[in-house]
Amino acid sequence: MKSLLRIVGAFALIAAFASCSDEEVLDNMVINQITTTELPSTNEDGEPWDSDGTEPDFFIIVKSNGTTVMTSDVMKDTLSTSELNFEGEFPISINNTSDVLDIDIWESDAGEEDENSDFVGRVSIVPDFYSDQETIIQEKDLEDIRVVISASWEYK
Repeated sequence: MKSLLRIVGAFALIAAFASCSDEEVLDNMVINQITTTELPSTNEDGEPWDSDGTEPDFFIIVKSNGTTVMTSDVMKDTLSTSELNFEGEFPISINNTSDVLDIDIWESDAGEEDENSDFVGRVSIVPDFYSDQETIIQEKDLEDIRVVISASWEYK
């Protein structure tokens, strides 16, 4: 009887391990689009972003674990209250979904990314916490920042 119980137990363990291998495992996050729906209308000193009277020129830098994975095109002469769909090298695959993903928002005085660009703010996520969400919204109320990430997820 004990031998029969050991055999049945062994088969139960094998079946349990076999069923675990059939489960899909998150492989990567694919960022299809990044949009801002709210950005500060002035710099931290309360002054307009562009001293020449034109509207601000925003761009974003996406980093995974501190490494830049994409820099968007500069959105020239935009209103900070309007919805900005940043253009760049989309889609972006984020392979290590447990690393911190930063989206840095910048304003460019020259209309292009350069050393004189002003840091606007940052939103950060850990993709694992949002797996299977197609829309991820991050807000920083104190800085008037709202970022919407359109994502899809790949499994292996």
